[in-house]
Amino acid sequence: MAAPPVPSDHIYTSCYCEENIFLLADALTRSAASEDNEVVAWDVYVVFVSNHHKSVALWEQKAREGVVLWDYHVLLVLRARTLRKMCPPGGEAAERAHAWVYDLDSRAPVPCCWQDYMHATFPYAFSDGWEVPAQYVSLFRVVPAEDYLDHFVSDRSHMLVQGQVDVYVSAPPPYSPLRGRKASDSQLKTNLMPSFVSMRSHVSDGALPSAADVAETRTYGKVLGMSEFVPWLSGELGAADK
Repeated sequence: MAAPPVPSDHIYTSCYCEENIFLLADALTRSAASEDNEVVAWDVYVVFVSNHHKSVALWEQKAREGVVLWDYHVLLVLRARTLRKMCPPGGEAAERAHAWVYDLDSRAPVPCCWQDYMHATFPYAFSDGWEVPAQYVSLFRVVPAEDYLDHFVSDRSHMLVQGQVDVYVSAPPPYSPLRGRKASDSQLKTNLMPSFVSMRSHVSDGALPSAADVAETRTYGKVLGMSEFVPWLSGELGAADK
């Protein structure tokens, strides 16, 4: 079963992958509300790609030929809810049908079958002939789309030129900064880096933080290494819960 296309009215802004994917996740989850829509066959996930060094190597990106080093990147994954209903169990057809990746900054098709996407973007994950320094190897924070739509907050301050108040490294989107549906704490200005880009698994121990600090430093989803992320895409590993 083919994955649904990117909506024709989707707004894309270069260098704001977390917002591009937020809007796409919102569109696809809204579509899933209709029982007649093909999206209902899928679970929607937002995937943050980074590591503890904030320097990950991705290939086949539109930014340039060859390899690109990002501090972080954001994808959307549709993962089949019931594979048996879509194709016979086992075999290549079942594996390829299990998940589709939406990377709006990739040279790969959008959406792209997970196998083709991973071979193009992370070739070292499948070939012993590839050697990538450990500091450039990706980790993946897999977040259920509903959690992302509920809790993501960004004031775009991470895109400001250092020392400037209103000068951006790249022009911001034409709409207001995004705020999740359940992000009610007005003191929380952004949780992009600590709650989503960070690859730590939980809030660090220490002195009791303020309520605002708790909201900002809570993490969402589950962090997977490459050896877990590929089986998760293929369906060999269960859903990445909260």
